[in-house]
Amino acid sequence: MGLGSTYLTVAGGGAYLRPVLPNGNTAYATSQYSFAGLNVESKKLRLEGWNAEGQRIDQAVLSVATD
Repeated sequence: MGLGSTYLTVAGGGAYLRPVLPNGNTAYATSQYSFAGLNVESKKLRLEGWNAEGQRIDQAVLSVATD
């Protein structure tokens, strides 16, 4: 049984920067030019967020449960 949904919202380039309004469901929020990298393995999804200076600003690994 899963524990819910995980969402990644990436919108870090193009227009001018706007403030973010995190709420109780927000794990991390930032307003900066950035991009996301995804690495898909057989049972894992690795996510990394990078800012315009090349610094990693966030990361996560999602795994498929094996029964």
